[in-house]
Amino acid sequence: MWQKADAKNTLGKPVLSGPSRSLVGSVEEFYCKLDNIQTNEIILYELFNEVNLYRAMGEYSSHSKEEATFPSLITPDYDGTLICKASVQNNSEISPTFSTWMNFSVVVPVEGAHIISSPPSEELWERDSVTLQCNVTKGTYVSYEWFLNDRLLLNDSKKLHISSLSSKDSGKYVCVATNYLNETDYYNSRSDGRNVHVKESVGGTVTMTLQKSTGKDFEVSGVLLNCKVERGMHPHYNWFINNARLEGQGSFYRTFHPDNSVLTVSLYPNSGSAGFYHCEAFNSFDNTTRPRF
Repeated sequence: MWQKADAKNTLGKPVLSGPSRSLVGSVEEFYCKLDNIQTNEIILYELFNEVNLYRAMGEYSSHSKEEATFPSLITPDYDGTLICKASVQNNSEISPTFSTWMNFSVVVPVEGAHIISSPPSEELWERDSVTLQCNVTKGTYVSYEWFLNDRLLLNDSKKLHISSLSSKDSGKYVCVATNYLNETDYYNSRSDGRNVHVKESVGGTVTMTLQKSTGKDFEVSGVLLNCKVERGMHPHYNWFINNARLEGQGSFYRTFHPDNSVLTVSLYPNSGSAGFYHCEAFNSFDNTTRPRF
């Protein structure tokens, strides 16, 4: 049991045992023991966490070679790697020894799941990127699930990053944070929904059709020019005559559709409405305009 090392006696290696995982606030016991103790001197056992080897989390003086017991109220400070130190009390001639490191996990039930978005706006353009992060107010050893419109996504990390948005990415995102103590004790927290609205830029082909009007439903007789874009959310239109943009309500034309998709052109002779017409499609949200077509 006793060995000589640098003119000093040394103890054998102590054995540390106890639970590997516990719930914060619970009471657990850790044990430390030296086998075949061949001295009647008092053995001091101390329990340490690797993060602080200068402050013992528990002490036990063994007077009759019994196993050391450390009753412990589990706090987050216990989380990490534990070690037991054995030394002969009041005898510096015998060098202390240490047990093998033991991993110990402190489970704090998860609470307060919520989603943080970068950028923060819910209105995003297609091909933009977005990162959603699931934060919790409490919880350790947390795992994550993500849902889009109640459909489980193939992502189990804290962050959900979408590098190039499309219309299929629109909807309500929810994260569920979960941790567990054992196979039967699970804790989870579900976030509120985070809406992502992916706006589709105008694109494809702009088509313009002509329809003659009789004057019955309009202030003047003329033709209706209809402009439509192949795709895009909430498109708006500008009209041009001979490459000059038509502004507002003119004397010889008028618009009557909110997005300017329809233009009425007077057919009166010498009205000045004759010329080459074309339309331009665009859409804008939050004062941000995408390229026109």
